[in-house]
Amino acid sequence: MRTALDLAEGFHLAHAFAALVQAGILDSLRKPVDARKLAARHRVDLDVLEAALQMLAARTDLIARRAGKYRVTVKTLIDWKNRAVAALQKWIQEQNL
Repeated sequence: MRTALDLAEGFHLAHAFAALVQAGILDSLRKPVDARKLAARHRVDLDVLEAALQMLAARTDLIARRAGKYRVTVKTLIDWKNRAVAALQKWIQEQNL
């Protein structure tokens, strides 16, 4: 049985993932890369990016972390992202968030 905390965590994970997609960061994770290089490349705050990547790596199977570098775990994830983001954006709009 899912708890309110499970739902809240899922909500935050989905938003973190969507933010990576919208910022183009997910595309940069095709090969392992450290957060510092990603933050510089995409001109985003290192601490915020690192926190999002750590959370996604720890709590999902979408992002993997090894030796301080992050990467997507499924090659087809890049192709799949457009459908996932569209569905998430539609859901967010329906929720008036």
